[in-house]
Amino acid sequence: MDIYLIRHTSVDVPKGLCYGQSDVSLAKTFEEEAKVIQKKLPSTQVDFDLHSSPLSRCTHLMEFLFPEKAFQTDKRWMEMNFGDWEMKLWNDIPEEESQPWMQDFVNVPTPNGESFSQMIARVKTVWETTLEQTTNHKVIVCHGGLLRTILHLILEIPAQKVFAVDIDYGAVIKIQYQYGFFKVKFL
Repeated sequence: MDIYLIRHTSVDVPKGLCYGQSDVSLAKTFEEEAKVIQKKLPSTQVDFDLHSSPLSRCTHLMEFLFPEKAFQTDKRWMEMNFGDWEMKLWNDIPEEESQPWMQDFVNVPTPNGESFSQMIARVKTVWETTLEQTTNHKVIVCHGGLLRTILHLILEIPAQKVFAVDIDYGAVIKIQYQYGFFKVKFL
């Protein structure tokens, strides 16, 4: 089966804003970016199982890409929960508060949020469930942190190194899954 992982398009937030699970607006370039994504998907009629984060920046893209099709949303596809840091500028978070997380984001949760290891556990359950549901091809529209988490799971990238993978807004990653093996291609 082919699985297309898609990061949502650009968002309309100030540079350096921590927005994680907050529902933020899309940038004015949405339609232009969405058309670029659309060109990276198969042009033939493929019967996809469609999955999305419930945040509007993802559902809006899914509706654009597949206007006539129903899709499933699941909160487990949401970005990392940054808790008290949501909708704050990274530079405005006191260093004494952010330093423990910056030094060990894998194990240390953000205040009233989650750690990366907690996010991995959450994503692992929805990823495995999605793979087992059907053998149909799949499209998953979600977030940069989620895409890195999936790459961590299937390629065994060390959790501490996963943010070294650059995943832009509108990125499309094609995963071929067969006989328990994964092949990854950035489109």
